[in-house]
Amino acid sequence: MINKISRFKILLLFIFIISLTCAQDEELISTPEGYYDLKRFKRFQHYKNIQPNEEAGYTDLYYPDVCKNAIRNRDGAPTFNQRSFPGYTGVFDTLLITKGTNMTLDSTGFLTGLGIWSLLTLCVEGNLTVLYNPDEFSFVPVHRLVILPGGTITSHANSFLFWDTYQVDENFQEELNKRVKIDPFNFFPGLLVLGGNLNLFGNSQLTYTAKRLNDTTLELSTPFLNMKFLWNKYIITIFTESIPQGDDCLFNMDSDKRTFYLIKTNYGTCNPLRETDKLMKVVISYNRYEDNYSSYISLFSDYYGFEPNEASIFITGDSNVYIENYLIKNLGKTKNNAYSDTKLIFSPNNTSEVIGFINGTNQRFRSSLYIEFSNNVIIKNCVIIESSSETRSPLVFFGSNVYLSDNLISSKSGSSLIAQYGTENIQSINNFYFQKGVSHQTASQILNPINMDFGNEGNGIYSVSPNLLSSDDFFIGQNYSITFNFIANRSKITGFDQDCYAPCFSDSINFSNKIQYPVDFKIFNPKFLPTNNTNSDWYILNINDNGNQPGTYYTVKNLTTLDPVQFSLDNSALSFLGLEASENFKMNGNAKRLDIVNSIISSKALTNQQQIISKVSSSAISFKNSYIYSKLGQQITPIDNQIYGSLITPFYYNDSDILNQVKILSIFPNVPFQIVSGSILNVSINLQIISTADISCTFSSDNSTFSTTILVNPSDGSCVLPLVFEKEGYFNLKVTLKISTSKDYYYIVDFPKITVYNEYLFYSGWVMIDSSTDEFLFEGKIFKSGCQQQVLGNCTISTNSKFINGLPNVTETDELNRLFSSGITSINPYEPVTITIPIDKESKKNQIQLFFTHQPIDIEYSLLSIYVENQPIFLLEQLQSGLGSTFKNLTFNYENSKSLEIINISFTTRGDIYLTSMAVYSSAIPIIVTPTPTSTTSTPTPTSTTTSTPIPTTTPTTTPKTSKTTSKNKLKIALPICLFALLVAVGVLICFIFRKKKQKKQKLDNNMEDGSEMSSIKIKKENYNSFNKFKESTVFKNDDFKNYSNPTETTIYSTSDSLLNFVGSDFLNYSDPNIPLSFSKNILEFGLKGSKCDINTFLSDSLRITNNSNIILCICTVLPRNDSGEVNVSPDSFELDPNQSREIEFSLKLNCTTRFFERFAIEARHTHSFKSIHTHLFIHVESKISSKLDIKEIEVKELISQNNLSTVNIANYRGLQVVLRKIKTHSANYTKTYSQAIKKFYTEMDILSKLKNKNIVSFIGCTHDSSHLWIVTEYAPLGSLSSLIHQKKEKLSLIQKVKLMLDTAKGCEFLHSNDITNCNIKSNNLLLFSTMEKDDVCVKISDFGIKKFEVQNQNEKEIFKDEKDQKLIDVYEFGITFYETMLEETPENLSNLILEGERPTLDLEKLDADIRNIIERCWNQNKRSTFSEISISLKEKYTKLLEKNNELIQEN
Repeated sequence: MINKISRFKILLLFIFIISLTCAQDEELISTPEGYYDLKRFKRFQHYKNIQPNEEAGYTDLYYPDVCKNAIRNRDGAPTFNQRSFPGYTGVFDTLLITKGTNMTLDSTGFLTGLGIWSLLTLCVEGNLTVLYNPDEFSFVPVHRLVILPGGTITSHANSFLFWDTYQVDENFQEELNKRVKIDPFNFFPGLLVLGGNLNLFGNSQLTYTAKRLNDTTLELSTPFLNMKFLWNKYIITIFTESIPQGDDCLFNMDSDKRTFYLIKTNYGTCNPLRETDKLMKVVISYNRYEDNYSSYISLFSDYYGFEPNEASIFITGDSNVYIENYLIKNLGKTKNNAYSDTKLIFSPNNTSEVIGFINGTNQRFRSSLYIEFSNNVIIKNCVIIESSSETRSPLVFFGSNVYLSDNLISSKSGSSLIAQYGTENIQSINNFYFQKGVSHQTASQILNPINMDFGNEGNGIYSVSPNLLSSDDFFIGQNYSITFNFIANRSKITGFDQDCYAPCFSDSINFSNKIQYPVDFKIFNPKFLPTNNTNSDWYILNINDNGNQPGTYYTVKNLTTLDPVQFSLDNSALSFLGLEASENFKMNGNAKRLDIVNSIISSKALTNQQQIISKVSSSAISFKNSYIYSKLGQQITPIDNQIYGSLITPFYYNDSDILNQVKILSIFPNVPFQIVSGSILNVSINLQIISTADISCTFSSDNSTFSTTILVNPSDGSCVLPLVFEKEGYFNLKVTLKISTSKDYYYIVDFPKITVYNEYLFYSGWVMIDSSTDEFLFEGKIFKSGCQQQVLGNCTISTNSKFINGLPNVTETDELNRLFSSGITSINPYEPVTITIPIDKESKKNQIQLFFTHQPIDIEYSLLSIYVENQPIFLLEQLQSGLGSTFKNLTFNYENSKSLEIINISFTTRGDIYLTSMAVYSSAIPIIVTPTPTSTTSTPTPTSTTTSTPIPTTTPTTTPKTSKTTSKNKLKIALPICLFALLVAVGVLICFIFRKKKQKKQKLDNNMEDGSEMSSIKIKKENYNSFNKFKESTVFKNDDFKNYSNPTETTIYSTSDSLLNFVGSDFLNYSDPNIPLSFSKNILEFGLKGSKCDINTFLSDSLRITNNSNIILCICTVLPRNDSGEVNVSPDSFELDPNQSREIEFSLKLNCTTRFFERFAIEARHTHSFKSIHTHLFIHVESKISSKLDIKEIEVKELISQNNLSTVNIANYRGLQVVLRKIKTHSANYTKTYSQAIKKFYTEMDILSKLKNKNIVSFIGCTHDSSHLWIVTEYAPLGSLSSLIHQKKEKLSLIQKVKLMLDTAKGCEFLHSNDITNCNIKSNNLLLFSTMEKDDVCVKISDFGIKKFEVQNQNEKEIFKDEKDQKLIDVYEFGITFYETMLEETPENLSNLILEGERPTLDLEKLDADIRNIIERCWNQNKRSTFSEISISLKEKYTKLLEKNNELIQEN
């Protein structure tokens, strides 16, 4: 018995050992003699939800086993020195810090006991901490540094120096050759991290912003306080657009530690500083050329005077990386040529034996810093320099989650950063990417994207991943600042059908690699400066999808740029949403479709509007709710010659100030419009008017002499003109807005083309049913079935199509649902389906109507394109998915100029959009119904009317004509009536037995672009009597807060605490086949279908629950708790019989701007036991932007200032940096109850949110908690005027000071014109956006109107006790701030001076006479100037100073 047990134990032990061996992540690979053996490392070992294709080239990593036979440390050895490693020889040793060992490298330095060549390899499996001592310096010279899985290196302000074998003294070469074998993959010298932790903490700031004082003198923005040794031990490296790779200088430093006097070195050029350079960044580091034991905080390879080595840092295996205040210099081995990787030749009999190599000449991913498959990477305040040769990129990331902030990257490379794999999540914030232009030879190489070989053209950021956020980044010298390159079917490259975006975990959501999903780009405020090496054709943004088939839809949101963009999207659509473009902006390239929505284009260098898109090749270009600058007197040429589905309605303006005075809310018609002759059309434009001037609207036509002028209705800001079109043709209407008393216009707005037809008749219709006998009669119109594959008849469809029956109901009428119950789509996604139909060859003008049902397969958009005779009609129309079926009607006109008898209509989809029916009209009744006339009593009386042609009249004299039913039509109707009655009877009987209860609420999809306001239409019998009455109109509204709205691409549903505890209940997914329930939907969208709702508005939705079991179940609904919204359900619990269904009703009200993406639970419990199951369904609702914010979306960051009333912090809101002011509620200046006070607070903030001016800080929103009022505003990168002149001690010229105060006065003038006083004018509240006197905006006023919420200081009340008019107080505060700015110091004893009726006099007489006069007018007690008067005076002074400066420049 004992022997049996022993044998059993041995067997178990053997199985255990075998299982451990099989479970190893690494496998040893033998190699020929002279080479290191290799280890095979599974790159995807942490991604449990992705099954790698073992044949793919990216699944395995091979690296040399350099840690084999390493000298291990003594157990428990605490210090890293020679005594800790028994067997240490002191010559080319390989040391291993074992797992579980915690070692420190003390301040004596590694060189104290070990020679420079003593350490060949350091392998870390435990923990190594390199300590920092400010008086001595510790660094580790090493050829190979390897962090094994689980190992950690933490270094505080010290260096790793990589030496190469060629640097070794010849006396040691023989010994070296004994220890070193060949590394076929060229990892070393360098650092290899295989799933460990790398933490590098520098102790001091490396980079500073500076400005030129003269050729050899510069001034730092902040003092250099890190000097611990003599000044000649430091070196300064200067980076400008003329010196993108840096220039080394020695220096003398003034006592202020900000002024540096440059000294030429023996080893650096130290060229004179150029006056033309606009940007200067400097790096101050220890001078490695003067001291071998320098405290140079770096990872570098040019130590000891050797030529720079080729080293690299390679990190993989879900390593954790944190690097701050470190310098990484002169690493990088991969050149900017085509990749040439080393390949292994395996034994045919043994996959663990390599018998040979095919040596590559340019191994990929040997960059200064390469990181792959790591979810936690942070790099901030670092300097990364490659100056030795032309490389591919200093930074390459592969499937990693990376945060980069405030770094300086300098290189001569194909790209400054590459997101290589396509699943990266890169956040790049306020980084400076300097690049010396790459050679034309390497930039023009044609690389192979299929081999993942790209990024050689001279890019700033090159990304094949859509998940890139770039905010406030500087790009200097690149040909393309940001390049996106997409490959549709990535599975051909990766070997995986699926991937997941970083950070990728075992439970992450996968996405398909076989298609390219629609992409929303996140690029905010990029800045570009060219260098001498930059191509003449450079671009801030370049988008390329390599001609992907099928195409997709790319959206660039909220891009603010001065520079041009380029794209190459042969089969895809590109949309610019919220674009703000000026200066050198233009577009170049090709796209199948180009949309410009909710944008402002003020590129004043353009001679005409057509130049914006003159170099764009596109089948469809649309301008929607977008403003384009047009100089007064400039000829405005309409942008036309686009396909039917295009929409060209730009708003032309001539002065940027107009944008702050009058906004265009909507126009009608706002889509290409058809109307029957003699019908009434109410042409209208709706405005938001901030100024009070009378504005007139002059309606006219480019192709007629018609012209009519009316005044804007002051009550609602509208101009409405009822028109009657009497003759057929195309008409281009426009409206000119201007002040009634002025000749200069505000806006010129083009309306979409209006097409006027005579009466039309229904010609024929078809229903896509897989039958050749049935016909469908709808309101007297016969719809035939009979569309068959390869069967000649009245309708033929292509063989690549498939019929789908039983499509869900999408309308509220049985009759229409029958018409849309079946459909066709393509068998293979995106293959065109072609329908051949007869057409009346005698009719030159026809209208065609197509009806589609969209039954989405996932949450992504679906794209629909339509062609007639191979000519595009609609291209890549986005249909919002959600998870509910929707209806789409597309109507267009077709001119049969060739008198064809049959035509081919094609459409393409990804397979989830079905053509259900279609109709052709050839000579009666228009497709689109005309709008109901607006009452003429509410229309302002025209001031002038001129009618030269009978096309339109301003008084409707005729009513719409009706259709005439001919005898032929009556026969067509009468014949099928009996058949129809029989079919109806049979259908009713079948429905009575088999059909379930119809859904109560369905919405029509209206094909809205993202960012526009949706206008859905319910299909009801009472308002839907024929196909003619389908009407789709889109009202595009400008989003005042578009810069702060960044919808995420992947919805994350939160889980409330109330959903976590179900005692004795099992969780099942709603789609699990074992769940006894089924649901009519799994996501509640409350009828929004992807649009956004107003806050404080009740929404409703319903959910049908069916009991599929054979027992009675008790159903209970558990709702989430979320302060941003109120959700209720009725009933919340009930019993449900077997095979029965019940609908429950939900209501929802959102309380603030929020994304209400929540889970809720449905529990089913047996009525006679405690056993239950539960599942989660989802609520997916997003609000429109409002002034009330969701407090959970505000991430509070560093403190800026505080007092006993409030605090000011930097914060993040929806991915952008903002300013947060928190005011204590107990200090709120109210006399009413707390709830009334909060209500008043939101009312006041809502008023402030509507104020828009370039010289006041943008108000983003507000919220509150139990102790504070929260106010969120725009962030100013340069800080306040007070910090500039008092803390930073910036010296400003006279014209700079005048420009700053001119901007302040203009902002105050705007506030006073809108009756906003208490402006709180002081230098702390004047935020700087530029100090360049020629820039449009230098200063914005903050905190206006907020002072009323804080308890006022008693001394302040006493100071101003004689001031009755708050406007005068604001002028006085402006005068004091102006005086403070001129003297660059705060007046002393200010309170006492004012109480005694005196004013500051210190150095007042030294000021410029004009300036002194303005200041004295501001604090004059008898008569003070207004801000209008002050602005005029400052404008005159500014103009004089500017002219004087220009004269001096010309003289010099």
